[in-house]
Amino acid sequence: MINGIWVLQKNDTNEPCIINVRENKPDKETSFRYWFKNFFTARYPDASVTAEEEKGSGRIDLKISHKLLGEKIIEFKGWWNQDKKKSPEQICGYLTDFEKDGYVFMINHLEKKEIIIDYKELVMQPSMNYVADTWKEHRYENTDMIYYESKHKFAVKEKTVYHFIFNVYFSSQKIKPTK
Repeated sequence: MINGIWVLQKNDTNEPCIINVRENKPDKETSFRYWFKNFFTARYPDASVTAEEEKGSGRIDLKISHKLLGEKIIEFKGWWNQDKKKSPEQICGYLTDFEKDGYVFMINHLEKKEIIIDYKELVMQPSMNYVADTWKEHRYENTDMIYYESKHKFAVKEKTVYHFIFNVYFSSQKIKPTK
């Protein structure tokens, strides 16, 4: 995921999904979902990568099934989207007993405002069944790239959600790839 973010930032205005958000065009989340679908398909050619797969009454944005990685489920949300408040609940609802973690890719469309404080407050609301004192900040090795982790308990099992905030105006996040 981090390498994908690095490629997006490196390509900047050559990426239609970034331009789409900056120009407030339709299908902003969708364009990121399909960009990452192509990215993961190329990165893991022996994996099954599906978008908008039906699961119960919802649709999984992106699902990666790989023999070494297991199943990984990613939810794409835009900060402009009202249902962003339910991202942890939504991702945990897609996880079975065989998956212990899920991923939220939050797209920040605001040019001059970081959203992490507001986003963290949303994640920690009682309705999100946040497990107290589980919010963690992770800095990607030797970079300014930060992602987050939280735990939630919506059913019997506790699940971990990893949160990636992608700033379409990303001057504050400069990262480089790993080998």
